[in-house]
Amino acid sequence: MPTAGSRRRVHSRTGTPVPAGHAAGQHPGVLRSESGLWGPVMPRAAGVVEGSASLRWSAGRAALVDGLAALAAAALYLRLCAAHTPTYLFYWDSAQYGLAVLHFDPAAHRPQPPGYPLFVLVCRLATWLKGDVTAGVLAASAFGGLCTVLLTFLLLRTLLGRWQAVVGGLLVALSPLLWSEGQLPLPYTWASAGAAASVLCSLRAASRRTLSAAVGAGLVWGMCTGLRPELAWLLLPAMVAISFLKTGGLDMALRGREPAAPSRQRGLPRSLLALVVAAAALGVGAAWVAYCAASSGGWAIYVSAAEDVVSNVRTLPGRAAVGTLERQQSSFRLGWLLAFGLAWPLAGAALLSSRRRQVLVTALPWTLVPAAFYGLAYCGRRGYLCVLVPPMVLLMVAGVDGLTRRLSGRTRALAVCCLTLVAARLLVTYAHLNECARETERAVAHELAAARSLDPPTTLLLVWGEYRVFSFHLPAHRVWWLAGLTARDRPPLRGRVFGSHLRRDTFGGRWIPMPASASSVRLPSGIRRLVAFDSQYARTLRGATMTPAVIQGVPVWTLDVGTARRLWVRLGAWGLK
Repeated sequence: MPTAGSRRRVHSRTGTPVPAGHAAGQHPGVLRSESGLWGPVMPRAAGVVEGSASLRWSAGRAALVDGLAALAAAALYLRLCAAHTPTYLFYWDSAQYGLAVLHFDPAAHRPQPPGYPLFVLVCRLATWLKGDVTAGVLAASAFGGLCTVLLTFLLLRTLLGRWQAVVGGLLVALSPLLWSEGQLPLPYTWASAGAAASVLCSLRAASRRTLSAAVGAGLVWGMCTGLRPELAWLLLPAMVAISFLKTGGLDMALRGREPAAPSRQRGLPRSLLALVVAAAALGVGAAWVAYCAASSGGWAIYVSAAEDVVSNVRTLPGRAAVGTLERQQSSFRLGWLLAFGLAWPLAGAALLSSRRRQVLVTALPWTLVPAAFYGLAYCGRRGYLCVLVPPMVLLMVAGVDGLTRRLSGRTRALAVCCLTLVAARLLVTYAHLNECARETERAVAHELAAARSLDPPTTLLLVWGEYRVFSFHLPAHRVWWLAGLTARDRPPLRGRVFGSHLRRDTFGGRWIPMPASASSVRLPSGIRRLVAFDSQYARTLRGATMTPAVIQGVPVWTLDVGTARRLWVRLGAWGLK
């Protein structure tokens, strides 16, 4: 029976022995002690017997604290996201995703090429669970934000520690950018979750340096390109940098045990590790492209559609940068500029953190490359910035960790509480602005409802371009119109795809090719009136006709809805009961 003096000291959470001569928080390769705010991770006094009940209790308590903290952040996000979740697909692209759930064709559902097949598959799964297309797409978007919160918590728990992960999870859950985008049935939140999952798996591969870990990281990265194809090149610098990163004590956090002996740590060369990760991701990405091409009817159609989107993106910033920025809500613009400006001094403060190399190598390429691409290609649209939420939070929490590193436990807790309260204050401010915006939207909706009384049943509605709507001309546009059609002409739409106010037994939809000259449009029979939603597009449409505001004898009811357009008036706001 071992005596008290012969008992081996072991790690209180993982159960691995601590060699003699090393303090509890000084074992090589072990993350520093997280004492002060959440209690010590390593025992300060006598150790415990390996495999004892006290060891199992300590490990279970640590896992319970982590799980409860992650669930609290996730519940907070879901509560905020559910507060203003719409009940129908009011955004133009979201209607395309609703149609893609029924029939996936990237070349037909523009402006979506080169396609988001994995997001569509997630929406189909959610639709199968919910029994409704609209509810499925909305639930899929909200679940993407939930995954972002949990993955960011796990990332910070791996790189920094428990209290840093708790604060980071709360900041992500309180991010107005993330939870407001979670209300939109769009794949932006899934782009953020996919990026976080790819980076986390890359850290695991860099820690283990085995072939299986490298292939697994590449497969996860490649799968995430099915959510947003641009993740293939936006994450490439970060993934390569992480492959060459010396992870050190991350083995303990990533694998749940002590690092292997030096002789067993020899694995793949880091250059080969990066090559294997990129090759695996390329293989999965090629499979996604092949699936999209097969769904589009062939490579030629798919490539043509993708080239059209690339051309639109290339010409968009020069012509519409001002107009695009004007459509952003001032609260989002100001909040993002403040956050982006604070990231750099906090990144400097992160140099004081014990994990400064891992944090900076992981977060800086993850932040700079997507910010430059989206800022230049899409004029900084807010949804595309969701992918930057995890690295920005990582920089901020690491900066606070570095600044408060030498403070006592109570002072550090006070600093953390102040940071969280500031985030909550920003949340309350945004919620107030968001409610004001919805009041304006409801007023505009009441105004638009007058269309119903003109000549019931009203024959609608939407004249809308693709991305080229921002360049104010009419090359190869499409018009989506809703009208009273027979059952033979109605598309096979299930559920509330285009809004809860549209009756499935009365209204349907169809694509009409729009040539360069609006006067040569061939409208189907039975159209009594067109309602032009986009004010700029409507002016161009009027000017291109022989008789202003008339196409083939059909009056075009134009609306000057600049404010409503900026606030994204929903399709259901047209008052069709």
